[in-house]
Amino acid sequence: SYSGIEIRKKMEKTAKQKTLKDLSDKFFLLLFAQGNDPYSDQAGKTAKHFCEILGWELVTVSLDEKGISTLPDAELDNGISKKYGIKGVPAFYIVNSDTEDSLSLGVGPLTVSELMENAYIQLERVNKIEGK
Repeated sequence: SYSGIEIRKKMEKTAKQKTLKDLSDKFFLLLFAQGNDPYSDQAGKTAKHFCEILGWELVTVSLDEKGISTLPDAELDNGISKKYGIKGVPAFYIVNSDTEDSLSLGVGPLTVSELMENAYIQLERVNKIEGK
């Protein structure tokens, strides 16, 4: 039934959120953005919301000298964008705090639920590869 499907989806979403919350001590969200860019401003709001829900730390790197209006504490790019091969912004990554391994969550104006879904899929994929 329709309501059964909705309930299952809600339960899956809750389980995924819990899994991601449990990883907040291992991973942080890294956002590459740019000043005077409406997509970067929106991405800032999205990234903040993602981190509020999950208790993750947010690190933002501004690719130009301008700050991002929604993220006043953005760091300036000291070559880190080259390391990540950033071509377009906004670009979202999850980074392992210990190993600095990173996983791309996508580029562009993603929603919080898209970010969560992508984070879950990426982490699940990596864990499978590592045989955990």
